[in-house]
Amino acid sequence: MNIKSQFSLIFSVISLSIIAHSSSAQLNMELLSTVEYDVEGNDVWGYVAPDGSEYAIMGTFDGVSIVDVTLPTDPQEVFFIPQQESTWRDMKTWNDHAYVVADEGGTSDGILVIDFTGLPEITYRNINPLVPGEEEIYHCHNIYIDEFGIAYLAGCNGESGWINGGGVLLYDVGTDEGNPNFVGKAAAEYSHDVYARNKVLYSSEIFRGTFTLYDVSDVNNITEMGSQSTPFEFTHNTWLSDDGNIIFTTDEKPNAPVAAYDISDPSDMKFLDQFRPRATLNTGVIPHNVHVWNDFLIISYYTDGCILVDASRPDNLIEVGNLDTYFGTDIGNGFLGNWGAYPFFPSGNIILGDIGNAMHVVGPTYVRACHLEGVITSKDTGDPVLNAHITSTQIDIEEYSNLTGTYKTGTAIAGTYEVTVSALGYVTETRTVELENGVVAIEDFQLESQKRITLRGLVKDAETGETLEGAKINTVVNGTLRQLTSDAAGGFSLFQVFAGEYDFIVGQWGYKTEFVDAAFFDGEDPMPTIEILLDRGYEDIFSLDLGWQSDFDGDRGQWFRAAPIGIRHPALNLLVTPEADSDNDAGIRAYVTGQSTDLGLGKLIGTATLTSPTFNVSDMEEPVILFDYWLWATTPSLNVTTDAIEIYLTDGQDTVLVESLTMETLDEVLWKTSEPLSISDHFPLDSELQVIFEVHNNDLNDLVDAGLDFFRIVELRSVAVEEPELKESYVLYPNPGPVGFRISTESGLDSEGEGRLSLYSLQGELLETFKIENGVSAQPYGVELSAGIYLVSWYQSGALKFLKTWVKTE
Repeated sequence: MNIKSQFSLIFSVISLSIIAHSSSAQLNMELLSTVEYDVEGNDVWGYVAPDGSEYAIMGTFDGVSIVDVTLPTDPQEVFFIPQQESTWRDMKTWNDHAYVVADEGGTSDGILVIDFTGLPEITYRNINPLVPGEEEIYHCHNIYIDEFGIAYLAGCNGESGWINGGGVLLYDVGTDEGNPNFVGKAAAEYSHDVYARNKVLYSSEIFRGTFTLYDVSDVNNITEMGSQSTPFEFTHNTWLSDDGNIIFTTDEKPNAPVAAYDISDPSDMKFLDQFRPRATLNTGVIPHNVHVWNDFLIISYYTDGCILVDASRPDNLIEVGNLDTYFGTDIGNGFLGNWGAYPFFPSGNIILGDIGNAMHVVGPTYVRACHLEGVITSKDTGDPVLNAHITSTQIDIEEYSNLTGTYKTGTAIAGTYEVTVSALGYVTETRTVELENGVVAIEDFQLESQKRITLRGLVKDAETGETLEGAKINTVVNGTLRQLTSDAAGGFSLFQVFAGEYDFIVGQWGYKTEFVDAAFFDGEDPMPTIEILLDRGYEDIFSLDLGWQSDFDGDRGQWFRAAPIGIRHPALNLLVTPEADSDNDAGIRAYVTGQSTDLGLGKLIGTATLTSPTFNVSDMEEPVILFDYWLWATTPSLNVTTDAIEIYLTDGQDTVLVESLTMETLDEVLWKTSEPLSISDHFPLDSELQVIFEVHNNDLNDLVDAGLDFFRIVELRSVAVEEPELKESYVLYPNPGPVGFRISTESGLDSEGEGRLSLYSLQGELLETFKIENGVSAQPYGVELSAGIYLVSWYQSGALKFLKTWVKTE
């Protein structure tokens, strides 16, 4: 296993540990029980009987299930009410009655009225109320009942289509219980969801992308009070804070936030904050419904379960609990998992309606967040610092300061943490902060301005010391990738950049790519110089554009140099394109055909050709070509085709087929290392040559794609140690040790050949590199490192010879 694979393994273990923690331990929420159904579920509500017994009213595709959840660990279905099939149901209660609506094109059940007064007996009936001047109600999308016994019906249809344009209809269910009486209607604007309190109606007008407030104190003259768009302009539902001054909204779109607005003045509503669950950020998760209890948000997310958010400070929304009920792999694939959450039982238990044929009973532990807030200013001028980045590696905090320099963030778990603030043009500052539940910690930062420097670089041949013209240099300056080329004197410059750390990737065809990590310039020298030495060798890991030419004849699928996008075959559940470049090199890019997230759109249709720059290997005795590759080539019926990656050599006049690589079996695609391809078998070694990689697919129905990485030309004798056996005879001592370590072997390392000893953190950060010639030096390594656990790798003649863990003690 190479060092990059070792780090990948470590990261996988860490990631799995985090995933296991978040999906099985669940933060401040405990799964108490599950009721399973034979059909899909949808929304859920609750009813509390006069004796204090708690019942769930659970919507299913084919009806309504009444479940006694008084004993939350042993729920019992006591009644089932069959109804016309519908994906959507919504229900609310008033005293001892429940009112249920469904919304499906073929349904005509109207309103289902459930009478709980005779418990344990339950009676029910379906009614189709007449809307004066229009027609009978066949189906509605949503219902809400306010504290005055007024039911608000949203998105209703009759036999001939929308009633009131889908706008809200008002019915009195409090005066004559079980018998709704029409009292009025709001604007004829389609309402997807509705909420009401204190004679104000809040309509989620999803197609307008707004919520609108209506004054319903006079049902004969309902007037609009104000309207506000929501972040993704697809307003699904709203709910008020306990004091009625804040409204929380959801947009039923992938990656949409839950937003908070101050509506104390309906004519001037103000955005306060927005919340997205960081564990699934930018994965396409969709928020569905938000409810409020005691200034906590209880949010149902498709494919992300139920999440609790402390909204006591509505301008700083902090996640304090979560429980996921969806265990599939299609996290960002829409409408699966949790539909709704009901948090209003006296017991405090929450019931979750799940699309996955189930209802869950959950025990929450409500805790206030540990809030961290402050202002970030310039130490020199006192001006606010915009877009300062506030992070902590110990807890999941990431925030940015606004125009006034203000930041607001927090966490659910109290403790002492290191918080780092960084901003463009300023010196990064790290500070230890103490965070407590229910307490707002104020931490202001005054950042020192960074010095500016003009950084000059020089690229040289490591063997001769000669400067190299035309070398490619990539570095990131102020968050922007800068791509430079060395001039005739081998130089390059970065003018008036901020002092600090810079990483460089430097390469040239005929040399090996060099990575310079975290070169630090403190600004004391206003014109520092960095010298970068390149080792000779034909090797390309495709981190830089070193002159390969991509040609294409066809519809789509030409070779691209990019970070590969993994695509999974839906029928086979196998990766048909790898999710990353080859583990055998230090870069992250490769050449791939048809780079796309869509399996059909990404496939190659035509002929894709990739041609190297010219090379001359007259200074080698037995040069061979090696490269890493993958190929997927199947028919629609998933038979392996004869499509191949064809490798040619050309001297500009003659072109010779050297190898043809096909897909052998229908297995998950992994990077492979080619067999050595001889050059001398085909051309004299003093020829000016190029290698060509060509892939064909002329069948529109076949699926063909390919990848290429870590191209190199080496001596045949060195190939034997490309994947050496790591022998236990290599001893690292003392381990653990307080100062540094040395290496000894029973047989000794090769006395000839260049070697490289590297020290890495467990996070994969390269800490130190020692270049050694003629064997291992007797000096100790790692002397300057602090106590901790490190990975040590030893490469010689381009092959991994040694990989061990070293522990440094105090």
